[in-house]
This record gives sequence, C-alpha cells and structure tokens, in this order.
Amino acid sequence: MAIFNRPGPPEARGWQDFIPMWLANGLRDDPPGVYMDQLIWYDSELYKDDYVKGASIFMAGAYDDWKSYDILGKTAELLTQYLSVHQ
Repeated sequence: MAIFNRPGPPEARGWQDFIPMWLANGLRDDPPGVYMDQLIWYDSELYKDDYVKGASIFMAGAYDDWKSYDILGKTAELLTQYLSVHQ
C-alpha cells in the first residue's frame, strides 16, 4: 500500500531515505532514534484499536534495493530495548 501526500523526498522508499530531510528539519542527529520515535508512536496508536492483533517492521537484513528499509544495527538495538519494557 502506498502512502500519498507524505512529507519527504518523492523518491524515498525506506526510513533511511528520510535521514537528510530529518537533519535538514532540525531533528536530532540520531536517525535510528528518530525512526524509533516513529515506531513507538505507531505502536501506541495500534494499542488504541482492540481489533489489531499484530504488526511487523519491514525489514531486517536487507540488501541492494531494499537497504533503506533495514533496521539492523542501532535501530534493532533500540527496538529490543523498547520491547523488553513494553510487552
């Protein structure tokens, strides 16, 4: 499903493609943390709907055209910390 009228570069695909825009707009110089803030917000929104049974992050361990979606590294570490407290 495509999301239209979203901020950011039109050619952006994964979260890492938004890093230059985040930095240009004064968000802190911690892109994995900025992305994690978005995931935390999304998680809190999902909990408002009792019919939601789960969600998944796309993708871990990406290559080639999919690298901008990859969460391995610091993002995965932050996610692990978050999930250890919010399960």
